Amino acid sequence: MLHRIVEECGLVHNVVVSSALLNMYGKFGEIIKARAIFDDLRTSRSGHLDAGAWNSMLNVYSVHGDCESAQELFDQMTLVSDATAIPGGHHRCAPNAITFVNLLNAFSHGGQPEPAVRVLEDMRVQYAVEPTVRK
Repeated sequence: MLHRIVEECGLVHNVVVSSALLNMYGKFGEIIKARAIFDDLRTSRSGHLDAGAWNSMLNVYSVHGDCESAQELFDQMTLVSDATAIPGGHHRCAPNAITFVNLLNAFSHGGQPEPAVRVLEDMRVQYAVEPTVRK
């Protein structure tokens, strides 16, 4: 019902609203519906989404321990090709600390510690994001 109201109000392509909607579906275990919303949003914005939208979808995968999908999405997020590169060689969307928390959670919930170690190293070396611990 909420999804229908969002569509009727023309808010389906609003990044914040769609991110909240896909997050809702993720909490209900409706991963396919969440991904469909993410993909529609991505298509409507020619693939240009901020880290918040990517992180919302990564969170859905991480909560359900879907390591493979989380890694695939992360790879898409950070992919640079001739067609999508931003002048200066920047990533399609730069990952932030929340991105890495979601990715690490996916590996943790999926019982795969080895890839998590690689992610910890990559976040510092490749992406200049320092791991921190919050109390």
